[in-house]
Amino acid sequence: MKKPLPFLFALIFIGSCGENAHKKTLDSSYQMIEGLAQGTSYHITYSDEMKRDFQLSVDSIIKVIDLSMSTYLGNSRVSLCNNSESKCIVDIHMLKVFWKSYEVFYLTDGEFDPTVKPLIDFWGFGAGKITSHGAIDSSLVDSLLKYVGLEHLKLYNTESGAVIEYMSARDFDQSISYGLLKDGPTQLDFNAIAQGYTVDVICELLESKGVLNYLVEVGGEVRVKGKNGKGNYWKVGVDKPIEDNRGRRSLQAVLTLENKSIATSGNYRKFNIKDGIKYSHTISAKTGYPVTQQILSATVIADDCMTADAFATAFMVMGHKKAINYLQEHKTEIQGYLIYSDDKGNFLSYASTELQEKIDEKLD
Repeated sequence: MKKPLPFLFALIFIGSCGENAHKKTLDSSYQMIEGLAQGTSYHITYSDEMKRDFQLSVDSIIKVIDLSMSTYLGNSRVSLCNNSESKCIVDIHMLKVFWKSYEVFYLTDGEFDPTVKPLIDFWGFGAGKITSHGAIDSSLVDSLLKYVGLEHLKLYNTESGAVIEYMSARDFDQSISYGLLKDGPTQLDFNAIAQGYTVDVICELLESKGVLNYLVEVGGEVRVKGKNGKGNYWKVGVDKPIEDNRGRRSLQAVLTLENKSIATSGNYRKFNIKDGIKYSHTISAKTGYPVTQQILSATVIADDCMTADAFATAFMVMGHKKAINYLQEHKTEIQGYLIYSDDKGNFLSYASTELQEKIDEKLD
């Protein structure tokens, strides 16, 4: 899978990632593995007294998830589903991600919507890239919108045929085959959540092996547990939404994380220019057009990375005012750090109350 690289990185030495993944030994029992994944890269640091190398297991997880949800693979489960007329079978990975997407879709009143694939392709940001170089055809955008929305998809039990009205992801019976009933043209794109999910699955692997101190990062999405090699809580940096004339990045803030996940989404680096107008890669499933909000990046902290990933995208769509209101109303569930601009172009930021003692802003 591919998606724009978020503006988030771990404040640890991760080195450069070459053509072949490799391992580096860090202090004491800590070691690192890194490699290429889903159109980007991954870096994992963990403590293991037995010095076990989980490289092959991690690479296997990534391949399996790609075969489930990559829109860039014609034989992936999601591609087969997108090409089906009325129904399709889903695997356990696609099932879990679909249900989390369903949850966030309704929690955000449709601001997060994985059925935007035709619109993503139309605007030139997806695997299809069907957009033309002519003037924007609003009637075509309207026609694509007719089949956008999770109301066009229903989860069902393929054995009994019963439609599943509601189910917690932890209640899925893996002995049962599930599928999706769909309106023919409706298509799914999980790129705004799949990397967060990949992080979670890798963390499940590490914990199953007894690893209690780790940092897992895939494409900028991060989940941590325990402490780093110096006995401190992990620190993660958030980029300032600007580059100097040499393309170099600088930090906007540094956050201290305790057994949490963090994901960032932003607009200022990923865009297309059409008829002299700059269009961001974040597409509104309600209007069919790229969003034009003043928000520049949204960083979300949650227990699991899949949730953080989905809400970071949702906040970019809804804008900073609605995002701040949401964060204030859901303090016990997620926390957020938003960077946005005022009418004069000045950078402003908002941090959830729970984050303020764990964040060091670099506002010079």
